[in-house]
Amino acid sequence: MDEFLDLGSKLKQVRESKGISLEDVQSETKIPIDILRSIERDETIRKLSPIYLKGFLKIYAKFLGVELTAEKKTYSVPSSFEPEKKTSAFKKQELKISLAKKIDYVQWIKILVTFVILLALIIFALKLSHKKKSQPLPEQETSVQKVIVSKPAKTLKSTAKLSQIKLSVRAKENTWLHVKRDGKIVFYQILRKGTSKSWIAKERFELSVGNAAAIELWFNDKIISPLGRRGQALKDVVITKDGLSAEK
Repeated sequence: MDEFLDLGSKLKQVRESKGISLEDVQSETKIPIDILRSIERDETIRKLSPIYLKGFLKIYAKFLGVELTAEKKTYSVPSSFEPEKKTSAFKKQELKISLAKKIDYVQWIKILVTFVILLALIIFALKLSHKKKSQPLPEQETSVQKVIVSKPAKTLKSTAKLSQIKLSVRAKENTWLHVKRDGKIVFYQILRKGTSKSWIAKERFELSVGNAAAIELWFNDKIISPLGRRGQALKDVVITKDGLSAEK
């Protein structure tokens, strides 16, 4: 096998100058890696005929982009090869890898920009929502006015003769109601629609209501005109033997 003398070591030099690993050669050429090692060491490969060895060398050289020259049945690697140049197959592969990395880089930038924009929008929406919630509601103008509900003369006259007064309440709609009898609380909750309540006091009643038009009042079994308009809240409505007064 003198015709292949030093051929393997020269191919090894070409491979290493191109930065190609022996595993890459084996993967592309399908030549067993132990045979590749033996070729590069210029070892005699037993059990392998010169014909097969010659075929492997040609495949190896072709992969490296080297054309073997035969002179007097001796094969050699031309001294004019350019070690710094890689095979076109590797150039294409490197180009694909480079383009793939560039595409991945651009995609990551797009994803990052989209994420930043979404995060900014979420923060803006949260701040806007918090600002709306934190703004104080406009204060409702409240006016306190003394209202005297006049009664027929005979009603007040008859009331003055009594030693106690009676108050009855009926709810036309659900409303909050607070009632004191002679200074003690007797009712403090929601009065449901259609519900009626009655109390008897010695001196006076005090009541507050969330919706003035939602209740009907009877003073000693005499109905009192509506206390106020729908939705109007009243507090400190005082009922005595002399009549009724309210702050609204």
